[in-house]
Amino acid sequence: MNFGKIIFLGTLLGTAPLWAGLSINDSGSFTVGDLRARFKCAAGTQWKSAIQDDRRHFTVVKKEGGALESRLDLSPELKGVLRQSFRKAGESAWIYDLEFTEDPGYAAVHVAVDMSAEAARFVNKEMLIGGTSFRFPAEVLKKKNPFHLLWKKTKSVTFILENSSVTFRSDHDFGVLIQDDRATGGSVFTVRLVLPEKNAAGKYHQRFTVIEKPHRIQPLDLRAAFNSSFLDEVADDRQGGWTDQGAANDLRVLPYQAERPNIGEIPFKLVDPAANQGKSCIVLRGSSREYFPAGAATGIAGEVSGSCLYLLHALAWPVPGAVIGRVTLEFADGTSHTVSVSCGRDVGNWWEPEPLANGAIAWSDSNRSAMVGLYRSRFPIPDKVIRRISFDSSGASVWMIAAATVTSEAIPEMTADGPVFIQEGAEWKPIRQEKDIVPGSVLDFSAGLDAPAGKYGPVVSRNGHFEFRDRPGMQVRFYGTNLVDTAQFLSREWAEKLADRMAQSGFNLVRIHHHDNGLSVRENGSSTSLNMKNFDALNYLIACLKKRGIYIITDCYVSRTFTPEEIQRWGGDDFKKLVFLNADALENWKTFVGNWFTAVNPYTGVALKDEPALVGVTLVNEGCIGCGWNDATNKMLQEQFRLQKADGSGTPPARTDKESAFYDPQIAQFVVTLYNKSFQEMRRFLRDDLGVNAPISDRSVHAEWLMAFMREQYDFVDNHYYYDHPKYPYTAWRLPGVIKNTSSLSVSSSDLNGMFPSRQLGKPFAVTEFDYPKPNFFRAEGGVLPAAYAGLQDWDALVQFACSHGDYNIVRDQVVGGPFDLYSDVVKLLSHRIGVKLFLGNEISPAPVAVATLFDRDRPEAMSFSQLPSRDLHRLGLVARIGTAVVPAGKPAVLPSGTGRIDAFLDAETNFPKGAAGNIPVFRSDTAGGQLFDALQEKNVLPAGTVDPAYQVYRATGGQLVFDTGKQTFSAWGNGINVLILPAGNRAEVKHLRIDNRIGRGVFSLQSVDGKKLEESGRMLFLHLTDSQATRLKFDNGLLKQYSSYGKAPHLAARGEADIRIALKGDFTLYSCDTAGKRLAEVPLSKEPDGTIRFQAKVFRPEGSVFVYELVRN
Repeated sequence: MNFGKIIFLGTLLGTAPLWAGLSINDSGSFTVGDLRARFKCAAGTQWKSAIQDDRRHFTVVKKEGGALESRLDLSPELKGVLRQSFRKAGESAWIYDLEFTEDPGYAAVHVAVDMSAEAARFVNKEMLIGGTSFRFPAEVLKKKNPFHLLWKKTKSVTFILENSSVTFRSDHDFGVLIQDDRATGGSVFTVRLVLPEKNAAGKYHQRFTVIEKPHRIQPLDLRAAFNSSFLDEVADDRQGGWTDQGAANDLRVLPYQAERPNIGEIPFKLVDPAANQGKSCIVLRGSSREYFPAGAATGIAGEVSGSCLYLLHALAWPVPGAVIGRVTLEFADGTSHTVSVSCGRDVGNWWEPEPLANGAIAWSDSNRSAMVGLYRSRFPIPDKVIRRISFDSSGASVWMIAAATVTSEAIPEMTADGPVFIQEGAEWKPIRQEKDIVPGSVLDFSAGLDAPAGKYGPVVSRNGHFEFRDRPGMQVRFYGTNLVDTAQFLSREWAEKLADRMAQSGFNLVRIHHHDNGLSVRENGSSTSLNMKNFDALNYLIACLKKRGIYIITDCYVSRTFTPEEIQRWGGDDFKKLVFLNADALENWKTFVGNWFTAVNPYTGVALKDEPALVGVTLVNEGCIGCGWNDATNKMLQEQFRLQKADGSGTPPARTDKESAFYDPQIAQFVVTLYNKSFQEMRRFLRDDLGVNAPISDRSVHAEWLMAFMREQYDFVDNHYYYDHPKYPYTAWRLPGVIKNTSSLSVSSSDLNGMFPSRQLGKPFAVTEFDYPKPNFFRAEGGVLPAAYAGLQDWDALVQFACSHGDYNIVRDQVVGGPFDLYSDVVKLLSHRIGVKLFLGNEISPAPVAVATLFDRDRPEAMSFSQLPSRDLHRLGLVARIGTAVVPAGKPAVLPSGTGRIDAFLDAETNFPKGAAGNIPVFRSDTAGGQLFDALQEKNVLPAGTVDPAYQVYRATGGQLVFDTGKQTFSAWGNGINVLILPAGNRAEVKHLRIDNRIGRGVFSLQSVDGKKLEESGRMLFLHLTDSQATRLKFDNGLLKQYSSYGKAPHLAARGEADIRIALKGDFTLYSCDTAGKRLAEVPLSKEPDGTIRFQAKVFRPEGSVFVYELVRN
């Protein structure tokens, strides 16, 4: 659906064409281009109004050619005469003369030309008012009068429509009134051109020149500038094409041979490389491909001109915030114009593209490695004849340009039809989310906890895993969720209830997070004193959790805010950087942490520093040092770098901007040196000054290879990931939000896979933040896949983000929260019952095949933050255990204790330690097209058939997991659980479970709840999870990618139906249950001749919406 078609309300009458491009309605309203306009007036204290198309009030009394006279009768408020005339004023231009005269004794309060447009089609689109852009808001503004958007006097307005622009211009000022009828329950924007006060003759009069300009669209011929191809047959041969990553990771899926490729509303000319000597695009150098050309240019023939330049382009190895390059236009008059192109605003990663402020996704598809796409960006340019265009890279990222087009003006974006609401009907039915589980029910997992927490002494890092001090040799795992902000400062009654809920969920770990702001008091110029009320509430909660066998993990700094005095003293407020740049900031960190960790908890009798239930401490949450520098901290860093080099030992690198500077090894190593010095002091402070016993970690974000040299000094490694985290293209953390809304099974390398290489061998590995947020339709996978692959990798802790972002979602019922919270997400909360069983139940054995990436301990100076694990290495974690080690060169590597057998070493093509391999084979891992899998299978490191030839099916060594990205299916089995993920229309089986899934995508799980094998279990939980959303969740169009409302209660369950067969011997009874575990009804079972039991799983049942079943052996 094209946004530019303004849809008018009321009765649409017949129109008669007066001239080509202009038609007059029988009532006198008129259409030009796709735009319809009509007269409107109002009178009286209540602003009673009449509109021209309404025959109750307007009667046409005279019509001749382009002139028309109507009588208005809006008794008793207003009577008068409306006279209009139209005459040709040039090609696609007309004079529209409007005059309204009141009858004696009557007075109008408002006289205007009225246009009403469907808001769903106009949101985030622009019109011009006197040359100034106005953007229609995506959501109703939160202000005193949200109905009123704009009042402004001007002499012109321009509506940018689908095929043309329409301008109303006058020699005299008129008013422009824009209103948002959504604020009063409507669904339109109203735009009125308001006539000024009456003239000397006592009449309202305005003469408009109405001009329609068809869009002039001119694709540029860039063939002479093209230096690469969409196709690349051989990876890393330095010949291109595309990103030089081989046939499995190029852009051959782009429809470049189509006569009219489907790449959005802007026509771009794509070139078939076979018709242009193998060249079809421009690819320019970045730090990961320094051998690509730095620039490309070509002359432009003909009379090409316009006010907008559109690019169809993308990046590889993007550097957020960096200027990627520049486009220079040289004009026929001898002048030139340059536009800058920025990462994150104009263009982004071609892998898994996400909409940007000036970077709409013009096209996307999946190649053999990932979902890929191209961005469409618009840049204003002088409207002059272009003679030459050149593209120059800054060197930060690889920049790929497929096409460019010049247009006469901005072309509106097309959207799919209308908004889409999730609401009760044939496909969605209400379901209650119960937070309080029926004790002893099939959903009560509390029996799996070993209370009280800390009974075996403090947690230690030993033999590559977490153990309890007093249970040496016995690995312990943790699974839980985060509490955020006021969710951890509860009354005692609610603290007890929340601890019960956590235990019933089977969680044995809670992360205390975003707590430090609530724990601190800002007074006397400092933020380091404790808020004793919140401190007491947190202490009581910790005691409640501990009593039930639930451990805690936390961060020393997350989001504590500072006083103006502190910020002024430090010269900035980016504490995550300041803490290792500024000695006073470091002392501030110490003071707050000391106050917190040494104060005794009166409910446990010990201070946090001595708390045996404390699993670990991270110094600074998500403190990325290779990205995210602001101007103030970047200036400090450069100054310290200059001081460090003052002895003449080196020359500062040329690149010192905030992002690409970290791709320079000199600066990267300098930053790491600063960081290490700070980390060692912070660690010393915790251990020696405070006496903290818990394992210590830091920098819980990203997986650059250089991080291995930092993480080597940690007691455990912590990292974070999210699948389909919402993006906010207009205002950070404000709707609308944008998601991919695809399954994480749709590509074989997703955010989960990015965790695999960051495992440091010989150390426990924790993911203390992960989530599959709302409103992604596939997020029921979010409790399954992380737990399954954490088991395969033999990780140590998984912590979902988050249970709740505040107390509101704990103490209130049926809340509709944001994207992350378990307590406002029925299906996500249930999916973690599967995760608890898989991970804490040790259902998935560690992969029998293990590989390690090695780096030379003595040569970190050869590395920078630009070096990342390859996509093939990410995918390798689906089938084998992987990890990283830093070892000395010159002798066979001795890996840390707890590593176990290693079957192969991997060379990431950077800083591999010579002589470290010994007799273990070495494979190159910096591939993206499947070459690593081919090599490992050829040498029998991986069994043949582990990965299929199309690189779509990944069978984990050990045989318990199968990930099929082609079918988007998944299976897992353990002694106590069978799991299948199936799209509608698919059937599959795994061990005891066979599913014929008929309606709706489903996550299916059969798991014992009595600790026995399925064959022996007397009581089992069966889950059939489709999706759940809030009522009236609003997607802005049928693409189901952008949403502008979270919706409201009640929660709704998505329809699903499947035929279930369970191959277990014995007699059973099956019950449907609600989300508290309460039995609702007995479900009929049938038995096959071989003893297999069978039933129909339907989410919509007579007893209500059902995700949960209890299977009991008689």
